[in-house]
Amino acid sequence: MLDDLRRQADEQTSFTEPEEMPEAFDFDAAVKPRGYFLGMRPFQRFVIAVILLSLTCMVSVLFLLVTERIAPPL
Repeated sequence: MLDDLRRQADEQTSFTEPEEMPEAFDFDAAVKPRGYFLGMRPFQRFVIAVILLSLTCMVSVLFLLVTERIAPPL
């Protein structure tokens, strides 16, 4: 059984040598990336962080109101 598998593996010569990588991917290591996270500038990241913080606060207050842990002063 194993001999048959070895024979089949020897007969299959479909494996080829990998091609050389094209020179288009060659880049200068001295080039320093800009450091933008997700392509955003620092102020844009700050705005996103503030929006996420406000959404988290609103959802948590809504959850506390729904579960009647707090009650609005009426």
